[in-house]
Amino acid sequence: MKDVIYVDANDNEIGSGSIKKAVAEGIIRRVSVAILINNKGEVLLQKRGDNVAFPNLWNESTSGHVDVGETYEEAIIREMKEEMGVENVDIKRIDKIFDPGKGSKQYGIRRAFVAVFVGHYNGEVVPNPVEVSDYKWIQLEKLKKLTTEKPEDFTPGSLFVFETFFKATPSS
Repeated sequence: MKDVIYVDANDNEIGSGSIKKAVAEGIIRRVSVAILINNKGEVLLQKRGDNVAFPNLWNESTSGHVDVGETYEEAIIREMKEEMGVENVDIKRIDKIFDPGKGSKQYGIRRAFVAVFVGHYNGEVVPNPVEVSDYKWIQLEKLKKLTTEKPEDFTPGSLFVFETFFKATPSS
């Protein structure tokens, strides 16, 4: 596993190291997230695999840490391919937000600057079974309802990102 970029409170690089160290010590890192939408207006969700943090919870279409030497955009392009087998997506960054992270004994303190990208995709999805246990396309209004009524079914980070996404996306 490659080292990730560590940053300060202004997103300036201050070093690099493992994700494990960042989470254990509450070091801020960079994360990229993509929310993919198809021609039907449905959002692609992935369910996290058994052997990753927050197993079997729903998450954004794809997400991951920014490795040393990468930009936010390069990281999400890599992650889309690695996690979901998705390539050649025209993505647009809609925001960069700071997630102060909620600490837990099980998952540590997950503080990060998160670049949120949106892309339109109608092709095949081929999830990596090590990282993803399931996926589905869901209508935007149904996603909004589920994140409100069943937040325990989603990763904490995805709930934070979806708030930003919902504000940037007009209701149907």
